[in-house]
Amino acid sequence: MAQGGVQRFTSSARGNGTEMLILLVVLLMAWAILAVVGFAFKGLFWLFIVGLVLFVGTGIIGLVTRRRPRHSGRSTAGE
Repeated sequence: MAQGGVQRFTSSARGNGTEMLILLVVLLMAWAILAVVGFAFKGLFWLFIVGLVLFVGTGIIGLVTRRRPRHSGRSTAGE
């Protein structure tokens, strides 16, 4: 009986080791996917910030140049 108990223990220990390895691989793959998704969203976030800054900057430049008096390009000094 002791020998049968040892065999059951070693086979169940091997099974748990395989299951643990599978769990470890699945968790590593999940972390890798989350890292890539996180990097992509962080990159998109910074792209959004740059776009927002450029949008606001363009609006400010547009307002400043619109309020400035326009010159017709003709010089009145010679008249």
